[in-house]
Amino acid sequence: MGLPADGCLLPKSISISVQLLLTLVGLVAVTTIGLTTSAYRSFHESLESEARRQARAAAEQTAGSLTRALADKQSRARDFLRTIASLCGETAPSGRMGWEPECVGRALAEFRTTERARGVRFEYLRRFNATAGERPRLDLRVPGSFVRIVPRAAGFDYLLSAGANGSTVTIQFPIDDLESMVRDHAVLGAEGEIFLTDGRGRFLTTPRNAGMAAPWMEAAVEPIADCRQGPSEVTAIDYRGIPSIQGLRPVPLFLDAVCVDAQVPREQALAPVETLLDQLILRGVVCALFGVILSLLASHWIARPIRRLAVSMRAVQGGRLDQPFAASGPSEIRALADGTAKMAAAIALMISREQHARLEAEAANRNKDEFLATVSHELRTPLTVIVGWAQLFRRRRLAGDDERAIDAIERAARVQSRLVEDLLDLSRAGSGQLAIHRAAVSLAASTETVLEAVRPEAEKKDIALRFALESPVPRVFGDEDRLQQIVANLMNNAIKFTPPAGRIDVRLRNANGRVELSIADTGEGIAPDLLPHVFERFRQAEPARGARSGLGIGLAIVRHLVQEHDGAIHAASDGLGRGSTFTVTLPACDA
Repeated sequence: MGLPADGCLLPKSISISVQLLLTLVGLVAVTTIGLTTSAYRSFHESLESEARRQARAAAEQTAGSLTRALADKQSRARDFLRTIASLCGETAPSGRMGWEPECVGRALAEFRTTERARGVRFEYLRRFNATAGERPRLDLRVPGSFVRIVPRAAGFDYLLSAGANGSTVTIQFPIDDLESMVRDHAVLGAEGEIFLTDGRGRFLTTPRNAGMAAPWMEAAVEPIADCRQGPSEVTAIDYRGIPSIQGLRPVPLFLDAVCVDAQVPREQALAPVETLLDQLILRGVVCALFGVILSLLASHWIARPIRRLAVSMRAVQGGRLDQPFAASGPSEIRALADGTAKMAAAIALMISREQHARLEAEAANRNKDEFLATVSHELRTPLTVIVGWAQLFRRRRLAGDDERAIDAIERAARVQSRLVEDLLDLSRAGSGQLAIHRAAVSLAASTETVLEAVRPEAEKKDIALRFALESPVPRVFGDEDRLQQIVANLMNNAIKFTPPAGRIDVRLRNANGRVELSIADTGEGIAPDLLPHVFERFRQAEPARGARSGLGIGLAIVRHLVQEHDGAIHAASDGLGRGSTFTVTLPACDA
């Protein structure tokens, strides 16, 4: 056993079984504590949220009931004014109303009794007034309809005023008339309550715990300021000095600030969570003990196959990617072994793909090299013709072959122009700048135009051209020049690879609402290994008798143009020497 510099013994390495045991026990303990804490907090938040909802609902319901009741009283007061005008008033020639005092007095007394008011006062344009019962306070009146609180020696009343056609009735009600609307506490539980306060923090209705507060005492500890700012739910110390969850709602009809305060003691609302906490602690302890026992067993069970797995992993580390992973034990260990085996297989596959990609990249480079060589050859050939005939012109050695020279130069220029245009189209297609000008086009007419243009070339090789047209064939929505380019490229390709005395069949038909063009030749055909790549750039089969011709990009341009027209193209061949068929399908145009 080694000694460190200070002479202390080095600690022994802890075995994997002990490490697993400690880890699993720690996980069990942390999980148990975490779940217990999470459940406690979740239930705590749920109960507090429910208490807030109940307080909010009770405050909203009470404020709504008060608003509707006061609005009904004002409506009845306006109806009373209209009734008393018809029974006790008479319109004078001047337009003013004259009143019968005795009739008005009886009506007021009856209205006061019906409304259970302390007093009622009737006025008309400040020229006539009458009172029944206790005289309402006039110093608190404001113009128009209103509801406001009236302080008394021991408690409060409230004034309600309504007007119609110059008449005003002011009614003074006892606050007990409203108190009956705020005494239903069933939804707030045994200790919950609802009461009204004014903007100065005074109780307008009697709190539930009347022994702790008189109806007119100041409730300064209540969060009245929050209520004046609008509806809210708060947790605050109430007038009893205990934390409460309170729903606050203003009553909008009052001129002065009047607030509905619905509150539930926080202790009452959260009482169930304490019982839950005791149960959670007990069950957590039981689960932790059970987890410790299982952890002890699992640590011994897991450690043995881990060692076997480590041996296999060291073999993979040494480069043996085909090393089998035979592991037993818990599912996690088997999953680890399976995952490691898959990782090794993935690494082997990645290496294989990298090698394949490298081969494809090398092949692509070769294709590009061949393409550059082809471009050089194809561009140099017409240039050679043009330069040669031009030199003969300069040296005056044509001897009457001027027309032949001009034809040769023109053919060579056209060939070179076509090659340059193909290169430009390939570049535009790659950059997304290939212009397409769409219109309703007759593909049949475009096909016939192309066939007439290529027929001389076909006749030179003694190739028979046959065109079959089904009637009617709908038009397509596309670019006429580009559609002719598609047909021309396919026809030139067919003529190039069809030997003399061959045949090319062109067919145009309506295929279930789509226009289908097929060009079939009796030429060399396409090798099976080339067929999947026939539309790729820079891929080209050797033409007849080994003569190179073209850049190998015509079919790539055709596929791009067909796709730009929302169509599809397909190539088919039974093999070398059996001809080939190219089929283009384009959507029909209803225009």
